[in-house]
Amino acid sequence: MVSIGGLSYEIVTREDTKYFIRNDMVANVDTENDTDTVLTLMSDFVMEFKKCRDCSAIGEWFTKRGGNNVV
Repeated sequence: MVSIGGLSYEIVTREDTKYFIRNDMVANVDTENDTDTVLTLMSDFVMEFKKCRDCSAIGEWFTKRGGNNVV
């Protein structure tokens, strides 16, 4: 669990993606069996690690808003 901006989040990790789901919402999600689409919809934001195509760079983390963003 992490705290960001006064809110607590559970981080659900699947391969190169991290879903930040508010602590009060995580009970509504089956973190083991729900699809990536469901996790995205229930998340406030999602971080994805993308490797560079030319392999000269290590890669970057990209953040996008999830479907449950209330800000």
